[in-house]
Amino acid sequence: MAEFIPIQRLTPIDRIDRVFGQSGAQETEKSSGIFKDLFDTAMNNVSETDNASVNDSEKLAVGDVDDLHTLSINNMKSYLAVSTLIQMRNRALESYNQIMQITV
Repeated sequence: MAEFIPIQRLTPIDRIDRVFGQSGAQETEKSSGIFKDLFDTAMNNVSETDNASVNDSEKLAVGDVDDLHTLSINNMKSYLAVSTLIQMRNRALESYNQIMQITV
């Protein structure tokens, strides 16, 4: 039988340490890099899915498409990638505006 590891309640600091494997000032530098990487990944995903969708549309126009389901799947992937990126942007702007309204 497999050994079960009990679930332990983590404090926010424990979670950060586990995610980043670091602590202190290095966390801030690392987290800002992760934030940038998330947006870079989302932008790359939008670009890749858009290119696939355009290629499929060109193949459809020429008549080289044997399966239309791949075309519709790639179009939906492109749509979801764009809408995800837009939502990420909206949430980032909302967070920024809330931070700017804080009085110190």
